Amino acid sequence: MASTDHIPSAAARTREWGGAPPALMIGLLAVIVVLIVVVGVGLAQKKGGGNVETVVEETDNNKELNALLKKISEAERMMADAMKLRTEDDKKDEFQAKLQETLDYVLQVKDEWDAMLEPLRREDGSLPPEYEGYYSDAQRLGYIRQDLVKQLNF
Repeated sequence: MASTDHIPSAAARTREWGGAPPALMIGLLAVIVVLIVVVGVGLAQKKGGGNVETVVEETDNNKELNALLKKISEAERMMADAMKLRTEDDKKDEFQAKLQETLDYVLQVKDEWDAMLEPLRREDGSLPPEYEGYYSDAQRLGYIRQDLVKQLNF
Protein backbone atom coordinates (compact mmCIF):
# COMPACT_ATOMS: atom_id res chain seq x y z
CA MET A 1 0.00 0.00 0.00
CA ALA A 2 1.27 3.43 -0.87
CA SER A 3 1.82 6.11 1.69
CA THR A 4 -0.57 9.08 1.71
CA ASP A 5 1.73 11.37 3.63
CA HIS A 6 2.36 13.58 0.61
CA ILE A 7 -1.40 14.35 0.10
CA PRO A 8 -2.57 17.02 2.54
CA SER A 9 -5.87 16.48 4.30
CA ALA A 10 -8.86 18.82 3.83
CA ALA A 11 -8.23 20.28 7.25
CA ALA A 12 -4.62 21.00 6.34
CA ARG A 13 -5.65 22.72 3.08
CA THR A 14 -8.16 24.83 4.98
CA ARG A 15 -5.49 25.93 7.45
CA GLU A 16 -3.25 26.99 4.55
CA TRP A 17 -5.96 29.45 3.38
CA GLY A 18 -6.42 31.10 6.76
CA GLY A 19 -9.16 28.79 7.96
CA ALA A 20 -11.50 29.25 4.97
CA PRO A 21 -12.08 26.67 2.27
CA PRO A 22 -9.96 27.32 -0.85
CA ALA A 23 -13.03 27.61 -3.11
CA LEU A 24 -14.41 30.41 -0.94
CA MET A 25 -11.12 32.29 -1.04
CA ILE A 26 -10.88 31.98 -4.84
CA GLY A 27 -14.49 33.20 -5.23
CA LEU A 28 -13.86 36.15 -2.92
CA LEU A 29 -10.75 37.08 -4.87
CA ALA A 30 -12.70 36.93 -8.15
CA VAL A 31 -15.44 39.20 -6.74
CA ILE A 32 -12.86 41.75 -5.60
CA VAL A 33 -11.17 41.78 -9.03
CA VAL A 34 -14.52 42.22 -10.82
CA LEU A 35 -15.51 45.03 -8.46
CA ILE A 36 -12.21 46.85 -9.09
CA VAL A 37 -12.68 46.53 -12.86
CA VAL A 38 -16.29 47.78 -12.74
CA VAL A 39 -15.40 50.78 -10.58
CA GLY A 40 -12.41 51.59 -12.80
CA VAL A 41 -14.48 51.45 -15.98
CA GLY A 42 -17.21 53.58 -14.38
CA LEU A 43 -14.73 56.26 -13.32
CA ALA A 44 -13.10 56.25 -16.75
CA GLN A 45 -16.46 56.76 -18.44
CA LYS A 46 -17.41 59.50 -16.02
CA LYS A 47 -14.22 61.42 -16.70
CA GLY A 48 -14.42 61.00 -20.47
CA GLY A 49 -18.19 61.32 -20.75
CA GLY A 50 -18.46 64.67 -18.97
CA ASN A 51 -18.19 66.56 -22.26
CA VAL A 52 -21.19 64.88 -23.84
CA GLU A 53 -24.24 67.12 -24.00
CA THR A 54 -27.66 65.59 -24.46
CA VAL A 55 -29.95 67.68 -26.65
CA VAL A 56 -33.66 66.98 -26.83
CA GLU A 57 -35.42 68.98 -29.47
CA GLU A 58 -39.16 69.14 -29.76
CA THR A 59 -40.69 68.88 -33.19
CA ASP A 60 -42.92 71.71 -34.39
CA ASN A 61 -45.99 69.57 -33.73
CA ASN A 62 -44.95 68.95 -30.14
CA LYS A 63 -44.24 72.64 -29.60
CA GLU A 64 -47.65 73.57 -30.98
CA LEU A 65 -49.38 70.82 -28.98
CA ASN A 66 -47.62 71.77 -25.75
CA ALA A 67 -48.46 75.45 -26.29
CA LEU A 68 -52.14 74.56 -26.77
CA LEU A 69 -52.16 72.32 -23.70
CA LYS A 70 -50.79 75.23 -21.69
CA LYS A 71 -53.57 77.42 -23.10
CA ILE A 72 -56.16 74.85 -22.04
CA SER A 73 -54.71 74.90 -18.53
CA GLU A 74 -54.80 78.68 -18.62
CA ALA A 75 -58.48 78.57 -19.62
CA GLU A 76 -59.17 76.30 -16.64
CA ARG A 77 -57.35 78.75 -14.37
CA MET A 78 -59.30 81.68 -15.82
CA MET A 79 -62.55 79.81 -15.20
CA ALA A 80 -61.57 79.12 -11.59
CA ASP A 81 -60.67 82.80 -11.09
CA ALA A 82 -64.03 83.87 -12.50
CA MET A 83 -65.90 81.43 -10.26
CA LYS A 84 -64.26 82.97 -7.20
CA LEU A 85 -66.06 86.22 -8.05
CA ARG A 86 -69.47 84.54 -8.35
CA THR A 87 -70.34 84.64 -4.67
CA GLU A 88 -69.47 88.30 -4.16
CA ASP A 89 -72.58 90.44 -4.71
CA ASP A 90 -70.64 93.64 -5.33
CA LYS A 91 -68.64 92.00 -8.16
CA LYS A 92 -71.45 90.62 -10.36
CA ASP A 93 -70.47 92.85 -13.30
CA GLU A 94 -66.82 91.88 -12.92
CA PHE A 95 -67.90 88.23 -12.73
CA GLN A 96 -69.87 88.49 -15.98
CA ALA A 97 -66.98 90.29 -17.72
CA LYS A 98 -64.50 87.65 -16.55
CA LEU A 99 -66.80 84.88 -17.80
CA GLN A 100 -67.10 86.54 -21.20
CA GLU A 101 -63.33 87.04 -21.40
CA THR A 102 -62.77 83.38 -20.54
CA LEU A 103 -65.37 82.25 -23.10
CA ASP A 104 -63.67 84.30 -25.83
CA TYR A 105 -60.33 82.78 -24.86
CA VAL A 106 -61.75 79.24 -24.88
CA LEU A 107 -63.27 79.75 -28.34
CA GLN A 108 -59.94 81.08 -29.64
CA VAL A 109 -58.05 78.08 -28.24
CA LYS A 110 -60.67 75.70 -29.67
CA ASP A 111 -60.16 77.26 -33.11
CA GLU A 112 -56.39 76.83 -32.77
CA TRP A 113 -56.89 73.23 -31.64
CA ASP A 114 -59.09 72.47 -34.63
CA ALA A 115 -56.60 74.10 -37.00
CA MET A 116 -53.79 71.95 -35.60
CA LEU A 117 -55.78 68.74 -36.09
CA GLU A 118 -57.31 69.66 -39.46
CA PRO A 119 -54.47 68.16 -41.57
CA LEU A 120 -54.83 64.88 -39.66
CA ARG A 121 -58.57 64.46 -40.15
CA ARG A 122 -60.08 61.90 -42.51
CA GLU A 123 -62.61 62.84 -45.15
CA ASP A 124 -65.48 62.14 -42.74
CA GLY A 125 -63.96 64.57 -40.19
CA SER A 126 -62.83 61.94 -37.70
CA LEU A 127 -59.28 61.43 -36.54
CA PRO A 128 -57.32 58.24 -37.26
CA PRO A 129 -57.15 55.85 -34.29
CA GLU A 130 -53.60 56.86 -33.36
CA TYR A 131 -54.77 60.47 -32.87
CA GLU A 132 -58.04 59.82 -31.04
CA GLY A 133 -56.38 60.61 -27.71
CA TYR A 134 -56.48 64.28 -28.67
CA TYR A 135 -60.24 64.25 -28.20
CA SER A 136 -59.83 64.12 -24.42
CA ASP A 137 -57.92 67.41 -24.41
CA ALA A 138 -60.52 69.00 -26.66
CA GLN A 139 -63.22 67.76 -24.28
CA ARG A 140 -61.65 69.80 -21.49
CA LEU A 141 -62.28 72.90 -23.58
CA GLY A 142 -65.80 71.73 -24.29
CA TYR A 143 -66.56 71.30 -20.60
CA ILE A 144 -65.23 74.77 -19.81
CA ARG A 145 -67.31 76.26 -22.62
CA GLN A 146 -70.45 74.50 -21.35
CA ASP A 147 -69.89 75.76 -17.83
CA LEU A 148 -69.32 79.29 -19.09
CA VAL A 149 -72.45 79.26 -21.21
CA LYS A 150 -74.52 78.05 -18.22
CA GLN A 151 -73.11 80.80 -16.02
CA LEU A 152 -73.69 83.49 -18.69
CA ASN A 153 -77.34 82.33 -19.08
CA PHE A 154 -77.28 82.03 -22.85
